[in-house]
Amino acid sequence: MIEKDIVVIGYGAITPVGKTLNESFENINLSQNGISKIKYWDVGECRAKYAGEVKHSDSTLLGLIGDLSSSKKVPMDRGELLLFKAVEDALNSTGVSRDYFNNKKIGLFYGTSLSGFVNLERDYIRNFKENKSVNPKSYISFSVSFALDRLAYEYGFSGPRICFSTACSSSLHAVIWGSRYLQESTIDVAICLGSDPLSMLSLTGFNSLDSLAEVKCSPFSEGDLGLSLGEGAGAVIMERNSCVKARSGSVKGFLAGYSCNSDAYHITASDPTGRGISNCINTALKSIKPGLLEENIFVAAHGTGTPHNDKVETRAIMNTFKGKENLLVSSAKASIGHTLGASGIIELALVLKSMEQKKAFPTVNFTKARSGCDLNYVQNKSCDYDFNLGVKNAFAFGGNNVSVAVTKDTKNVVLQNNRDKNVSIAITGAYQISNAGSGLPALFDAIQNSSNAFEESELEKGKLYRQTFSEATAKISDDLLKQELRKFRIKNARRMDRFTQIACVAALGCIKDAGLRVSPSNSSRIAIVANTHTGHINSVQQFYDGVLEKNYKTGDPSLFPNSVINAHIGHLTIETGIKGYTTVMSNADIGVVNSFMLAKSLLESDEADYVLLGSSTEYSSTFHKALKALGLTSNTIKPYSTDANGYVIGEASVFVMLEREDKAISRNAKISCLLDSVYTENTPVFPGAFQGEVNPLLNIYESHYSGDDFLTDAVFGMGKSIVNHDVHELKALESLQTAVPLLSTTPLVGYVPGVTPILNLAAWLSAINLPEVWQESIALCKNQVNHKNISRAVFNAITEGGSAGTFSMRLKV
Repeated sequence: MIEKDIVVIGYGAITPVGKTLNESFENINLSQNGISKIKYWDVGECRAKYAGEVKHSDSTLLGLIGDLSSSKKVPMDRGELLLFKAVEDALNSTGVSRDYFNNKKIGLFYGTSLSGFVNLERDYIRNFKENKSVNPKSYISFSVSFALDRLAYEYGFSGPRICFSTACSSSLHAVIWGSRYLQESTIDVAICLGSDPLSMLSLTGFNSLDSLAEVKCSPFSEGDLGLSLGEGAGAVIMERNSCVKARSGSVKGFLAGYSCNSDAYHITASDPTGRGISNCINTALKSIKPGLLEENIFVAAHGTGTPHNDKVETRAIMNTFKGKENLLVSSAKASIGHTLGASGIIELALVLKSMEQKKAFPTVNFTKARSGCDLNYVQNKSCDYDFNLGVKNAFAFGGNNVSVAVTKDTKNVVLQNNRDKNVSIAITGAYQISNAGSGLPALFDAIQNSSNAFEESELEKGKLYRQTFSEATAKISDDLLKQELRKFRIKNARRMDRFTQIACVAALGCIKDAGLRVSPSNSSRIAIVANTHTGHINSVQQFYDGVLEKNYKTGDPSLFPNSVINAHIGHLTIETGIKGYTTVMSNADIGVVNSFMLAKSLLESDEADYVLLGSSTEYSSTFHKALKALGLTSNTIKPYSTDANGYVIGEASVFVMLEREDKAISRNAKISCLLDSVYTENTPVFPGAFQGEVNPLLNIYESHYSGDDFLTDAVFGMGKSIVNHDVHELKALESLQTAVPLLSTTPLVGYVPGVTPILNLAAWLSAINLPEVWQESIALCKNQVNHKNISRAVFNAITEGGSAGTFSMRLKV
């Protein structure tokens, strides 16, 4: 059932001007400024020495949160500490007892750029300065989604966990999908989150782009040009209105609309025309009745303080609201700094608080309106302002634009979500690049020849090891990558790092395989939903090395834009001109299943005609050393074997094209297969680990696949060759009524974190009509292939921390 009315029942934040949302709101309205000289770490020779710093040490923050059992074994990153504090504040604001949430399916939707990075950054800096080894455990929690696993474990939340990382727009993606999961009754409560700590990476990175204010930013004003960085976290708790009414609960506001698109213009700058931003705001307001637009409106601008951003956003707002006099605009970043991935949700919470208190918060440090900034800004002091429509904008590297609208009530709102779950979803294109080669035929050859191309890589002594050693890897060859870049005539290849090049090759190959031509007439109807585990890990390391060598004085401006997790997809939109909904998740292997969930929703709701879905991971020798130190890698890979002792690490990118079957038929597209089902299951276990008999994958199999009427010809498993991991998959397989072949690509191309489930799909597609090739292949791990066709297959994903998922595909009859 689709329920359209989604309400906010709680909100919370911690910022440089307050340890709660109420305290932050009060101090911002008192014109307090949280931007000051950085105290908690040495910024060396970095020109920028001011930022919006939360005035609490890590130990103080942990004390404010309370005792957390997991923090004793895996130290908490500052981004996690800020996140937990905001969640506590939001839960306390609901006016509902904690018992109310105990039996609810609670989804966690999180946006961040850097959460998890700070502990590793500190280790890295200490290694450089004091020659101390990097703790390999820092690589466990450096994954930006690790905070969600810890949150689920400490609170006992058992709903979906999705981590978005689209730089500065990240946390508004969390709001979009939290509301959608509620509308579709997938969950009972959505906790939408954002957090980002200050880091040397962001400080020296923006400094390298000459984007930082000298002291304190002054958005839209002729003061200190440039942005000021900040840190903090925000949380917004949402529920279906019918549930709130049933318990006579209080409401903070109603979600009235949302939108996301891509500029497809530049990796660090918005399209100067403002068209993409204007289209984004207009789409977010499409559910608003015209009468409400004639009443007071408050826009919480992205408002970074950089001349380009402020002028473009002003132009876009003016084009949207056509000179309406009933419009006030403000930027909280003048008070708290730019909190990156957390900024959207912190500032959305401030808008909701403003609406409740009938008071517009000010843009402090305002002197005189900058040229091209001609709106009615709330200058320096707050003002009484009773408004019924609030808009929050967020724009990010890669041209990612997001807008969210909220109202006091739903009298003037008709929120749309006309999802048709009976729509059939087809895959019409696929392409991969991996250690096996490029394209589906290369994977087929590897299956048929029962071969791999693993090679020994020498890992030099350094931050993790005091000696040099070698181990097998499954890397993409440099020659193959160069050949593919030439084949697809990637015009901006020289500006791309290796990770982006790999992803663009797979994506462009998929678009070509689907027979799709991107044009101005269809570009806004093509969505991109992507996943990655480690992101641009090599570019991040290279940037750090350069910064440390110069004592933070400057960094390489060509490297920094590639340090954000969504940079590869930003480059892809520029390369292709795709301007539809675009997001990037970082959820390890379960992210592939989440991607299918999101793509299915977009297509069934007719919000996209095509979804380009993919996952990518690059090889990193430093990450390899950390995995080795943790005992996870080996020279051989023996999935599901009693003597399994680790995996061979690989790199790959795979993209598939999804579209509605009826539309695929109408354009005479080839249909490879149909999406049959997508399921996820999440259980609260210790973060970064498997726990005893708790097996979310088995729960999926017993709930959806164990009946007599369920038939599948094969299961494609993760095949990590880690005993605890493999046992969970084998127990799920044993729950089926009949013996089903268990296949995996890992003996062919290694285990590729965050990519293996979709790489398995590519392998199935490559041999879709020739099942006999599997019979003698090393990819056949258990039970014989005895069907004429593998006409239906299930694909597993399971990750440490208690998340599992499956998607199933079938041939078109």
